[in-house]
Amino acid sequence: KGNLTMERYLQQLVDDLKKAAKNAPQPKHSANKPVNDEQSFREHIKQVELYLHGPREKLSDIIGVPLLMLPGDEKLTDGQLEILVGEMIKLWQAWNIHPEYPEGVPARMLYRAMRREWESERSLMDGGEIHIEFCSELPEECAFPGYCEECEWLSENMDEEGFIPGIYNFCDRWCERCDFTEVCRTFAMEKEFEEILDESENEPDNGKDDEEISEESFYYASEPDDKDDGPVDDSIFDMDPDEYDDPHKDFFSPQNKAERHPLTVLVDKYVDGSHDWLEEQRNLVEDNFTKFVAIGDPDELMGAFEIVLRYHFFVPVKLRRALHSYFQLEEGEGEAFDMNGTAKVMLIAMDDSLAALKILKRFFKDKKAIIKKLIVQLTEVLTEAEKLFPDARKFVRPGLDE
Repeated sequence: KGNLTMERYLQQLVDDLKKAAKNAPQPKHSANKPVNDEQSFREHIKQVELYLHGPREKLSDIIGVPLLMLPGDEKLTDGQLEILVGEMIKLWQAWNIHPEYPEGVPARMLYRAMRREWESERSLMDGGEIHIEFCSELPEECAFPGYCEECEWLSENMDEEGFIPGIYNFCDRWCERCDFTEVCRTFAMEKEFEEILDESENEPDNGKDDEEISEESFYYASEPDDKDDGPVDDSIFDMDPDEYDDPHKDFFSPQNKAERHPLTVLVDKYVDGSHDWLEEQRNLVEDNFTKFVAIGDPDELMGAFEIVLRYHFFVPVKLRRALHSYFQLEEGEGEAFDMNGTAKVMLIAMDDSLAALKILKRFFKDKKAIIKKLIVQLTEVLTEAEKLFPDARKFVRPGLDE
């Protein structure tokens, strides 16, 4: 009798979900429509503003189906859950809300995850799509244990504190775009340091100005500790700097070899020839933004500038480090691990830069000559670097390539 009652209720619930899906408003603006004129650009910005700062409502209120209508999964059979989950997904999609989940997830797991999100607060847009990701990238909170490959990998490779060992060694230090900040020890330490600095800036100064604090700090820093074993040996401050080993003075040191390597010279030419022009063109776009909207996607254009400008200083630094390791290896003092890891992140940065330069060439048809020159220069650096570091592409960076 109980099963029959639940079957009847489930049929009524499915009908209600279908009605709610039919009541979903048709989007006024397609998410796939290109932003190719000023009007569509303004509409695009409006949707972004709605998504980020618009009035927020419970998802259940938006779609018109309260949470209490959804029974606990323990009351439903696997077959009933498959039917119900299918209708729930259709309902969300009718409202341009798309759940993200691994392939092959059991209906019971997905039902629980969707039910937990049923009263989450969202901003309803006139167009575009809202994607709901259930994965928090924290294995202990995973909604799909045994099915989420990312969380499974993380649980096997994180240390006791929840960090991936060494993930920060061979990254591009672009934390704003990184998906791994939550498991990066360096990011956590830098965040903690920033918080300490913010706290110190907000502390009362006790009526002392910066000069008084500086003098006081110097005084206490120079006072001997009561627990010291004896007086400080001042002779260390009288040492002749020439007595130190300075790699800059050794013509054949790995550091100097790296500095005068033909690849270093070539990449420096690329930087010198690109920096001023790129800055000038980016400023031009910012000053005439609506004009460039008509040419194509402005986000793509500004993103390309951001990539090229960031990496055109990053690549020379990483090249020098990789070459330094290369020449240390020649002397039997270095390790191929650091050399190949550094070379790989440098090669990836050049890949992205070349792709970005091709985007700029598409937008700046009257500047094809100078952009083509930059592409040729960077391609030459990339080609020669791949010859010098043939195993770099195969290097597996902790976390990032696994």
